[in-house]
Amino acid sequence: MHGGTLDECPDDERDWFPQRDICWPSAQLEAAKRLYALRFKDRPFHDGSYEPQAEEPSAKHPFHYLDGVAIWLSPTELRPDDDFIGRSSLAQEPDGNEGESDDPAD
Repeated sequence: MHGGTLDECPDDERDWFPQRDICWPSAQLEAAKRLYALRFKDRPFHDGSYEPQAEEPSAKHPFHYLDGVAIWLSPTELRPDDDFIGRSSLAQEPDGNEGESDDPAD
């Protein structure tokens, strides 16, 4: 629940301060999952090809886009031909300017 022991829960006299940890790989993973879901937003069912094909499941399109799918991270590109989110690396800018900043100070 809160990361501490349960005996701390009834203590309404104690202040607690929300904290945040940021993990860039976790952010990239969640973004990849979101982009994959967006690709199938209008037609989430397919025939096994993992290409968006149908709005509703049917005998012809029984598979949901998440069926059998595990999205994970690798420090190297293992499957460069499987561009399932529209680009293989979230670190790349859509126009190909990998990590280049628009800030002239950089």
